[in-house]
Amino acid sequence: MRSAGMVGLGFDRAAGLLASGLRARIACVVTDLHMPEMTGLELQSELARQGWTQPVILIDRLIPPPPRARRQRLVVRRPFSPSR
Repeated sequence: MRSAGMVGLGFDRAAGLLASGLRARIACVVTDLHMPEMTGLELQSELARQGWTQPVILIDRLIPPPPRARRQRLVVRRPFSPSR
């Protein structure tokens, strides 16, 4: 990301993102499906309800992706290494 001029922001809870006031500066949201207090799907729904148009990428380490998704590389599996 850094080599492309992007900066990553981290939030320990979905509520932190929602309350951050950084909506205009965020180009994409990457979130885990299994978070405390609000799941990734609930966060995606809340972002849509609030009018966010940024893409949301959901990652999951617990459920294996379906064969079609594996072929199309649509699913990001956790844990992942930034060096790969």
